[in-house]
Amino acid sequence: MAGIKGFIQFLSTILCVSLLVWICNADYHASLVSASKQGDMYSEWMVKEENSEFYTVVSGKKYYFTGNITQPVINENGDIEGKLSKYLEIERINMQSEGSSVMSITGDCSLGSLNGAGSKSRFYKYIKEKGGTYPFLNVKTLFENDSYTFVNLEGTLTTQEKQARKTYRIKGEPDWASSILWACSIEGVTLANNHSYDYLEDGYKETRQALEDANIAYAVQNLPVVAKVGDTEVIIIVGNYVNDGVKIGLRGNALTQSIVGEIKKYKNPRNIVMVICHWGSELEDKPNSEQRSAAHAFIDEGADMVLGHHPHVLQGIEKYADKYIFYSLGNFAFAGNSTVNNTNKKSMIVRPRIANIDGAAQITGYSIVPCYTTSTGNSTNNFQPLPLFGSKAQELSDYLVKLSSKIPGGVETVDVPTTVIE
Repeated sequence: MAGIKGFIQFLSTILCVSLLVWICNADYHASLVSASKQGDMYSEWMVKEENSEFYTVVSGKKYYFTGNITQPVINENGDIEGKLSKYLEIERINMQSEGSSVMSITGDCSLGSLNGAGSKSRFYKYIKEKGGTYPFLNVKTLFENDSYTFVNLEGTLTTQEKQARKTYRIKGEPDWASSILWACSIEGVTLANNHSYDYLEDGYKETRQALEDANIAYAVQNLPVVAKVGDTEVIIIVGNYVNDGVKIGLRGNALTQSIVGEIKKYKNPRNIVMVICHWGSELEDKPNSEQRSAAHAFIDEGADMVLGHHPHVLQGIEKYADKYIFYSLGNFAFAGNSTVNNTNKKSMIVRPRIANIDGAAQITGYSIVPCYTTSTGNSTNNFQPLPLFGSKAQELSDYLVKLSSKIPGGVETVDVPTTVIE
């Protein structure tokens, strides 16, 4: 009898534990879905104590990741450096015929961990094991072979501990400005986004100081970056339309009018003015009315190209008044997600070519380098963008054309020189 009673107690304990686990997982999944509807689709905030495991939900499935380093699956694209050399040779031919120089522009780059996880996060482990150039290793050759590289730095580089009252805060090390950004030939960044004040005013100031110490230019509202691309001056004006939980800066139409005023101030026939904005609806692959009306206003006032980010996915490309609008470049080296799916892993580098012809500055053309945000070949995000070639590049190009078809004036072809790069 005692044996039966003990067995029953054992079964009861197992059932109770199973029920508790099921309830916790159900509540957790519900809260995750709720969080994804509220804002940024980050998943690394579920850091589990010492072993730095991550738990997230993708398409209803559960994935567990240890803190181990996942090796990049470079073989998926073959010899990357060889293919990049072919790409650069095609680009060089265009540049020689035009007398142009080229720059690189990417979307969201978050370098660090979420909500103070620090060294427990996988991103920190990658940097510690692989070195500072790790995140941009596969695209570093592209950045080294342009006149100027400009990215969105989505987060802070600070030692501050006091955090803003918001769901997600991104934090990296101040010396990464030098050991990651500068070491990978990134000359300029925008801080006009909804994560620059994640560690309040002190964190923002320390981030700016870290960039200055590393000789990296940064643009904020009403403070553009002046870049030299070949012998042409490029003015990069930026703005953040997204609520960042901190009442700093303009939003909405007031911001649009402020940027219009900056364009009027800086634009002349001898320079190029680019406007780069943090805007749009997260996870939406179509620009909203605010994006489109603002972009048109910028070009009407004289901007030569408009680019954007924040939705965490690609959006289409519009040709308006003979100028190009890239509504969302998607994520790039993005440590905010521990996993990716088939949509948010798609990314790109825009490479506009710029020349000064008879005293007039012109964008003579552009090409797109299609990328994935991870080089693992699966749903694990290793925060290391991978350039695509051949059929994969063409597939992403076709996807961009499809997105563009949703926009009046959307481009019908995308300049991806993939035909000889197999």
